[in-house]
Amino acid sequence: MEELTDGLHYIEQETETLLTVVLLATFGGLVSWLRQKGPRKLSRLIVVLCTAGFAGLLAYYITSAIGLNAQYQCAMSGIAGYGGGTLLDEAVNRVKRLIHDGKDKN
Repeated sequence: MEELTDGLHYIEQETETLLTVVLLATFGGLVSWLRQKGPRKLSRLIVVLCTAGFAGLLAYYITSAIGLNAQYQCAMSGIAGYGGGTLLDEAVNRVKRLIHDGKDKN
């Protein structure tokens, strides 16, 4: 019974940590969206927040795997959330260029 209680306590702590990380990352995405120039659309905000949360989770898992402390993990998650959409857009553009350059060689 004690093992079950310990396991549930771990899951509770991990869930709280992940929710904190996603919240920080989406806050970073919100700041990014607010800083954009031009008209702001609600649909774009939803995309930015989802992308930011995903980027923040990835940053958390990477920083956790390399052994950074909790403060760095949270900071990197927020930064990843802020730049998440921009980084994703750049990655898509690079893949498109690679595909286009590959077609030109054939």
